[in-house]
Amino acid sequence: MDFAASAGLLTVLEPPLFEALVHNTATQAGAVAPAIIAFTTQHHAEYQQPGENRLRIRFPHLDMLAPAGPQGSSEETFLEAATQSHCGRIVKEIWSEGDGFPMPKGCYYQKDSASGAYFREYTLIFSDGALEIQMIL
Repeated sequence: MDFAASAGLLTVLEPPLFEALVHNTATQAGAVAPAIIAFTTQHHAEYQQPGENRLRIRFPHLDMLAPAGPQGSSEETFLEAATQSHCGRIVKEIWSEGDGFPMPKGCYYQKDSASGAYFREYTLIFSDGALEIQMIL
């Protein structure tokens, strides 16, 4: 018997790169201080689907730039437990060109699997996408 059949078509898109900047707010070397992250996403119709969008901020080289971690928490969280209160622990301020101050639906953060000490990845979940965002972490 032959059980092979076409089940559908899968199209995988690689999103285009976009302009992103990181600004340090401290002038003293080695000082712990907030950082400003600013970026502008590409405006392509295929990425403007209704529903939630996730912004993932990764720190791949913790020896060069390590986030301070969520305020008041040393535990990592996951998508299933993403809440707005988690956003308040990692984002000091957020601004968007169209929305003024966009409210994320929720946030979660994960530690570095090698050391377990530093937070390597932050994820913010939005109801819809914004084109230009600036945030202070």
